Amino acid sequence: VVYSIAMLLDAFATHTQFAHSVFEHGAFIKTLIQVALIHPDTALTRGALIALESLCTVPSGADRLMAFGVLERVIPLLQHECDLIRKYAIRVLSALSSTASSWQVSNPKLKQLALFKLTECQSNWQNSHCVTSGFVQPQMFENIREKVEKI
Repeated sequence: VVYSIAMLLDAFATHTQFAHSVFEHGAFIKTLIQVALIHPDTALTRGALIALESLCTVPSGADRLMAFGVLERVIPLLQHECDLIRKYAIRVLSALSSTASSWQVSNPKLKQLALFKLTECQSNWQNSHCVTSGFVQPQMFENIREKVEKI
């Protein structure tokens, strides 16, 4: 499965039309969001997050992901036991914050969870390699926080 995800990500990077066509398969997007993001295999979850980040770059991709309830699944990953998953969740939320027109969640507790975990992650990582290397940028936290506060 991990090799299949690697091939998928490679296809996104090399064939932009492929990423567009993924949205024609709602069942795939739904599985990516509802199954892969909560899978116990960290590699599978990480691959799903990378795929979602890539799909945000497709015109109207972020808005289409929002229609599938992506926030309901990505925000809880900010409390994932694996630090790497939390970092990729920040990257996806950042991509969504810069391209999705509006954020909505059905569970109001997700707003408080997101704000709390954003502050916690930002504080814990402020001098870590992921921030100093630019993998997670300080501005990402501010962009996400701005969107979450409007929920």
